Amino acid sequence: MNVQRLIRILIPIAVLAGIAWFATCRESGYGVKVIPYTDFMQAVSDGSVDYGSFQKDVFIGHMRSGDAFKVILPADNGYQRIEVERELREAHVRFEFQKPVISDTVSAMLISVLLPIGIVFLFWMFVMSQARKNQAIVGEAIAVTIPPGLKEFVAERVTAGGYETPAEYLRELVRADQKSSMPGDQPKE
Repeated sequence: MNVQRLIRILIPIAVLAGIAWFATCRESGYGVKVIPYTDFMQAVSDGSVDYGSFQKDVFIGHMRSGDAFKVILPADNGYQRIEVERELREAHVRFEFQKPVISDTVSAMLISVLLPIGIVFLFWMFVMSQARKNQAIVGEAIAVTIPPGLKEFVAERVTAGGYETPAEYLRELVRADQKSSMPGDQPKE
């Protein structure tokens, strides 16, 4: 496999992987230490939480010690969310609400529609490159247009000579011509 073909395959894969990462990991505090909800509420009460942000169903923030953390909030319950906000305000914790860069609908569409389409596209590119490679190995077709009278002659010669197709008859003629033009060499098949 040559380098150019490899690059044509790897670039779409890298783009799809980047889109998948962007849609799933970027907004959710990927790589940040996850703490249980009860520990988070205790840290808020103790005054250990410095600041953070609500992002959909998680709260990502920093302790006063500088450690980053993420807590998964309980199921979307308006009352509990109000209670958490009240606790944060009472503990003088700075916080904000961040809208997701990609909505749930767009994220689901990227993962469930575009990713499979991209995979099918890459598979199609692979199959087409294999077909081109195999065509080069098998040989290239040459279209020959001949007048009707000559076409009848070729048909007669195919039948009389025991050839299966006109192409086989023409190949034999070309081989014979090649053999007569180069007396010392054998024709290439």
